[in-house]
Amino acid sequence: MLQNENIPGKAFFDFEIYSGLNYAENPHCEEQKSIAVLMKNASEADLLFLSKILAAVKLDIDKDILLINSSSLPAFNQFKKVPSIDKLLVFGILPAEIGLHLKVKPYSLIDFNNFSFLFVHALKDISEDVNKKKMLWQQLQVLF
Repeated sequence: MLQNENIPGKAFFDFEIYSGLNYAENPHCEEQKSIAVLMKNASEADLLFLSKILAAVKLDIDKDILLINSSSLPAFNQFKKVPSIDKLLVFGILPAEIGLHLKVKPYSLIDFNNFSFLFVHALKDISEDVNKKKMLWQQLQVLF
């Protein structure tokens, strides 16, 4: 019997299906926001820290940011459907987790597919490390 060893195994098909960004169901998703912040299950303390970081670059977390704080993250291609979003700040998430196959260096701005990305460590890690705070601050000044 012939066997094709190029057929992917079970692990290849084992992935989560992400729901899209649905503005009708989520009143916090407003199309005029140009900045999306992605993180996984951030605590209230993390969100307060994020709010202070954004305030330092004159951004309001409630008015200016599409905040996605969940264990189930949308894929990058969902952001392409929102024409106003052109910047993604990604805290503690690898590019592959949002469907991007990019090799990125943390705290380095990346321009890809008409988006500016900034991948950094999780907020908790940044809040506890002065060097990470400095690197984040430098990149935020360039981005904004």
